[in-house]
Amino acid sequence: MKRITIITITIFLLLSQLSNAQIHERPFGPAPERIEKYKKLRLIEELNLSDETAIRFSKLYNAHLDSLREIRRKMDEYQNDLGIYLEKGKYYQDRGNEYNKYLKDFRKILKDYEDCQKKFWETNKNYTEKLKQLLNEEQLAKYYLFEKKFNKELRDALDQLRENMPKRRMR
Repeated sequence: MKRITIITITIFLLLSQLSNAQIHERPFGPAPERIEKYKKLRLIEELNLSDETAIRFSKLYNAHLDSLREIRRKMDEYQNDLGIYLEKGKYYQDRGNEYNKYLKDFRKILKDYEDCQKKFWETNKNYTEKLKQLLNEEQLAKYYLFEKKFNKELRDALDQLRENMPKRRMR
């Protein structure tokens, strides 16, 4: 029963966002933010946190999401740059000095991307360490299990939503 309620609420949130959004507007508008807020509320409820701990957890969780968002944005930029430089490489291969400059720039972007990946993992590691200081072992275990369960429920709800959507006719 609880699972059906969760799926229903998730579908409702997604449907309300889809009905209000237009395709040409922000493709990832407020829906992900609302899902994150819902996830955080469910998480606080699942962990049975006191008011003080819930506030501290919320601050930590929000800061973590913000830093991951920024790191992912940078990683996307570096990936785009790497794709562009791979395409340029074909042009520069037969041009001695220009090719050396190209390789230098390419290697710098590649190193920056790798540094960004390291920062991503370090950020997650630091977050986990801070969680260990805030939550007891039982709450920490519930947190880890909740992450997996929530993501599965969200995927299932999206799959169910896709199945129920009318098929578009090709013109």
